[in-house]
Amino acid sequence: MIGWPRFAWARARDAAAPLLALAVVVAVSVAVLLGSVITVRAIEAVEVRAALQAAGGSISAVLTPNEAVDQEMLAAAAADSIAARGAGDALVVTVEDGAIAVTTAPGITGEGVGAARAALAEIGSDVGDAVDARVQVSGPLRDLLATIEADIEQGRGPAAISLALLIVIVGVVVAAVAVEPARARRLELQLLRARGARARSLGGSAALEAAAVAFVAGAIGVLVALGIGALLGVRAGWLLPVAAIAGSTVVASIVAAISTRRVADSRTTRARVAALISAVVLGAVVTGVAAWQFAQTGDPYVVRSDGSLVLDPIVAVAPALVLLLVAAMALLLTTPVERLVAAATAGVRGIHPVTPLRLASRRPARHGLSLILVAFTVGALTVGITYQGSVGALGRTPEDVRVGTDVRVSTIPADVSLAELIATADADAAMTARSVLSRTRDQRVTVLAAQSATLGEVMSDIGGLIDPERIGELVAVEQFGVPLTGADLELALTVPSLGVWDFGEGNDPIEVYAPVFVTPTLIDEHGSIWTGYAANAEQAGRGGGIVEYPTSERLEASLTPPEGTWRLAAIQVGFLDFAADDDVRVAASSGGSTLDLAGFAPSATTTADVAVDGATLVLRETAIVFDAAPMHVVAPGAVSVLPAVVTERLAADLGLEVGDTFTLPLTQPTLDADFELAGITALLPGTPTGQGVVVDLPALMVAGADQAPPNEVWLATQQPAATAVAVESAFPGVRPIVADPRADAKASGAALSLLLAAGAAALLAVTVLLLRRSRRRDDSRELAMLALLGLGRRGAARVRAREDLATVVLGVVSGVLAGIVTAVLVVPSLVRIAYGRLPDDVTVSLVVPPVPMIVMVVVVVALFGAIALSVRAPTDLAHALREDE
Repeated sequence: MIGWPRFAWARARDAAAPLLALAVVVAVSVAVLLGSVITVRAIEAVEVRAALQAAGGSISAVLTPNEAVDQEMLAAAAADSIAARGAGDALVVTVEDGAIAVTTAPGITGEGVGAARAALAEIGSDVGDAVDARVQVSGPLRDLLATIEADIEQGRGPAAISLALLIVIVGVVVAAVAVEPARARRLELQLLRARGARARSLGGSAALEAAAVAFVAGAIGVLVALGIGALLGVRAGWLLPVAAIAGSTVVASIVAAISTRRVADSRTTRARVAALISAVVLGAVVTGVAAWQFAQTGDPYVVRSDGSLVLDPIVAVAPALVLLLVAAMALLLTTPVERLVAAATAGVRGIHPVTPLRLASRRPARHGLSLILVAFTVGALTVGITYQGSVGALGRTPEDVRVGTDVRVSTIPADVSLAELIATADADAAMTARSVLSRTRDQRVTVLAAQSATLGEVMSDIGGLIDPERIGELVAVEQFGVPLTGADLELALTVPSLGVWDFGEGNDPIEVYAPVFVTPTLIDEHGSIWTGYAANAEQAGRGGGIVEYPTSERLEASLTPPEGTWRLAAIQVGFLDFAADDDVRVAASSGGSTLDLAGFAPSATTTADVAVDGATLVLRETAIVFDAAPMHVVAPGAVSVLPAVVTERLAADLGLEVGDTFTLPLTQPTLDADFELAGITALLPGTPTGQGVVVDLPALMVAGADQAPPNEVWLATQQPAATAVAVESAFPGVRPIVADPRADAKASGAALSLLLAAGAAALLAVTVLLLRRSRRRDDSRELAMLALLGLGRRGAARVRAREDLATVVLGVVSGVLAGIVTAVLVVPSLVRIAYGRLPDDVTVSLVVPPVPMIVMVVVVVALFGAIALSVRAPTDLAHALREDE
């Protein structure tokens, strides 16, 4: 086209108002988008530094070479390794007391945590290769960073959804504003098309024009956002700014080209309606697929096989699409709703409110963007408020499910006395327990063996969801065993002879006896368990050989349990080498009185023959094999079918009802245990999935020959943090688990990201509404016409203002409905993600706090209504009417 540059510049000057509006909207959109990302990263950085401070603030990793190495060389190699792996801003190498220590940098961010953890994983090999020595890396820093990284990744799912909300609304706003230059040039484009201009050329020039405006405006928005990041001390990198500028430029140019070609070749109303319906149907299908995918997964991040996380964009964008679809449906319903209201008020004398409503209903396209923006803003705020209300309604439930009590001590070494641990804890109540794993064909089942007598005092009721006291009563068994009459337990065993052995030249033949051990199991009135041990020989390690064979047929042992009232519940006798084909006689006494063992019987796991000779047990192993299982006898009253309480979902999976019996193969202790379903509970706290079986600890421990003593202690205390510190300080090998006091705050962080997206959408809405106060020429001409027809300048302005106010009110109502629909879909999943995958049996109630909702509606209506009511009619009415002459 001849004179194209000057022609394009002239056209741009003529459409300066809509192009300026596009520039402002793009700049604000890019600044808001990047600013939101930077703010989220700043919040992550604050959380990281708070977690490091809570851990002591000086946690480090120490590098120790296996030979003398120059410290400066070692420190330089460590710094080079950190820098090469991209963690130079997150880790600092220091020399402390002659040791090379790696600590976190003061300005470490959320992104730096992952890089720092990865760098620490490889720093030992990197530095070792550099200094030609083996370098050991010790210290808790790497584990601490892994924990912090897991917490950050836990909150990135809701943050990704919030960012997707913002990206969708930014795309809609930029696209809608990019249409305005074509609408302002409708007559010009149609004249150019009639004079032979090609639609492709007109669309191309509009695309270049819009791209130039959007690129410059996006660059300005990026500079503003980077300035915000500099103030917050967070770097945005280069990828996000480039993506924001490129995305806004591409959207603006494509929409400008399409809208220009459509305006130049104006189609019939029927074709436009068909296109609109097709777009709505396509949007509904896409939204349905995304919503279905979200319902299946609930988390926008997918875990790869290597453990890394990858974002699923379909899941992330699903809530935004649902919110946008409901807002678009509200837009389609605007015309009939406004016409119904106008018809209902037609009998009112005067021009208000009939005329504003009729004007609004006859031109929904004029108010479409404003209505969608208001609805989207209110909808996002509704989702955020609903999420926060749902988190608040859960209270301590998530941590009660995870921990199960105030303090749970696990990973207890074998040499730690449970009685001493409980005494050190100084808790209000204590319960010993053991978690046993059962692997069935279809699933893994957790069996919690616990002291039924104290279970009700210790286990959390999870906000009244379960009844621990009732659980303890259902699984309890009657006391059984032979009472001890004194403080000690004396055992006397007569073991079989292995014959006279000749040990070679120079040694006299001697008679040797079978090497055996005996393990009595005692139970007190509270359900506590104590096991003793005695043997007539020593064994060098598990499966090792006998150190010294006994030469006496008698094994006598005196065992002293802790203070209390004890009962002899079970006795195990085993061979340290291989089973001898002869009798082992066992007698017991306490306080000088012989204990009557006549009622003892073999358990289901033993193959021994058991006989009674007066008060003495006579045991004979029938399976003469190496590593034979111990001969295990239990006291009278011991149950062979254990009463159990099973969680609802597990009972449904196993097809069980109260009174049914079932068998589960257990490991440690190893046996096929028989259970009777005594009751059903909602879930079982303290287990990985919230599902499992509860049984009585003493009853299970005496049921099998494989000794597996309690390995957990559950404590009820008013000061869980102090109790955990005291226990861990006294017994360094144990692992106390305490409810995380920051769990609610971390879960609420997702609400902050949602509210941040809503605030960004509100800023965009304010920008668009303010820009639309300066109407096009057609708007000014209409206002002038209304004024000259008798309304006057103020009356005409009131008509327009009330028309816009009606749009704001409809947008607020639509936004509340859209927000509630979206909240029903996404909030339960978001809450579960924020708390680290709550069990499905923990119900997440959808709570809509009335006071915050009312305050939000009032503030939004007041803000947007003030903008709508600020419309002014043109001062020169005649010029507005005769502008085209």
